[in-house]
Amino acid sequence: MKLDFKHIKDEILSPGNIFWKKNNGTDVLISKKGDVLNHELIQKFIKADYNLVLEDAMDLSFHDSMFSLYVRYSEELFMRDKIKWREEIIENLRVEFIDKKKSQFEFNHLAWKFFSQFNNSDAAAFIEKDKELFSRNVSIASSYAFCAFLLGYYETSFLSNLFTSTLKNLMELGSSVQVLTLKEKIEYLRMQESFNSEDFKCVEEIASPAIIKSTMLFERYDGSGIRQINSREMNDLEIIFVAINRNFGFECEDSANIFSEIQNGNLVCVSRTLKMLQKILYKEPLTVITVTG
Repeated sequence: MKLDFKHIKDEILSPGNIFWKKNNGTDVLISKKGDVLNHELIQKFIKADYNLVLEDAMDLSFHDSMFSLYVRYSEELFMRDKIKWREEIIENLRVEFIDKKKSQFEFNHLAWKFFSQFNNSDAAAFIEKDKELFSRNVSIASSYAFCAFLLGYYETSFLSNLFTSTLKNLMELGSSVQVLTLKEKIEYLRMQESFNSEDFKCVEEIASPAIIKSTMLFERYDGSGIRQINSREMNDLEIIFVAINRNFGFECEDSANIFSEIQNGNLVCVSRTLKMLQKILYKEPLTVITVTG
């Protein structure tokens, strides 16, 4: 479709592929889906009456309507009506991300719209550090905030703080380590079901003491993590974070979204917590792959 600047003026990442269709019939890619948008350049093209089109785009009208619902939900004072708004939001999420199987990229886009306290320059700085790193980290923060919403954490300020602090902590990992080395260490730690003394050294190389103390990034259900608490000592939100942190590698932008992973039983999680999430997303839980707790 023909690109209207109003469709992207508030976006950080391109919601689709933006092409300049030249008069000679050739197409020039201006911005790939998921790239940081150069608003100034695109505005120049539009003012010069270049023929710009947006292809393979996410449904921005859905995102706008969902955000309007979320605003109504956040402003509602009566709990009975707040619950109704919440149920409508969850039903729409179920249809789009389970039935229609939209990507994690779209899921992240909606979460950013709902929960982020970052401005565009913050996001650009994160992406400049490493786009792949940002993609993984925003997938974790988005999934965490939406799962908290499913679990009944109602306060929008709490959800925003949860998303923002999680992404901030993740992006602050390895500030003194080369990005390639950082990603290798994160991926190595992610694959470990239990930690040993060598793994602790690896954690200390990429995480500050403050981050280690304030997050569940380096915990395991068997209690072998940094803080040595096991699944029986974790609350549901902590259990979910451990599972989500281990779920996402560095090729998650177009992967199955977290709600589909939950519903299909692909999220390795404590059984009771996973079943609870499944019951919220659908009436009947499906077969699950679990870590008993």
